[in-house]
This record gives sequence, structure tokens and C-alpha cells, in this order.
Amino acid sequence: MLTTKEVRLRRLTLAALVGVGFLVAASPRKTFNAVINRYAGISSLKASFEERICSKKDGTCQILKGTFTYASP
Repeated sequence: MLTTKEVRLRRLTLAALVGVGFLVAASPRKTFNAVINRYAGISSLKASFEERICSKKDGTCQILKGTFTYASP
């Protein structure tokens, strides 16, 4: 079974990969078209995450939220 830390790391990694995918999609047209062609069968994609990051030293917490959305053209 995964620890809480491992689960958070996997979620953040997934969110980062999805985010990088959208950054790549926003790159030059040739790259954008390659991304569209690769995922042509997907009509939409939405990834959301929310993580609470706490500092034991300061005793404070921050909430990190993000949503990535893609809808096929």
C-alpha cells in the first residue's frame, strides 16, 4: 500500500505531466498538430487536483489547486 507522501507525489507528477502536455500543445503548430493527432480519439480531457502542503516548522498550510482542460477542436 502506498504512503500518503507517495500518493501526493504521484498526483503532483500526473498533474505536472498533464500541464507539460498542454504547454507542448501550445508550442509551434507542428508540435500542436502532432499532439492533436495522437489524441484524436479523445473528445475531452480534464484533470483537477488539490493538495494541502503543510510546514511542520512554521505550522502553516497552503492549498495548491489546479485544473487542466482540453476539448478537441
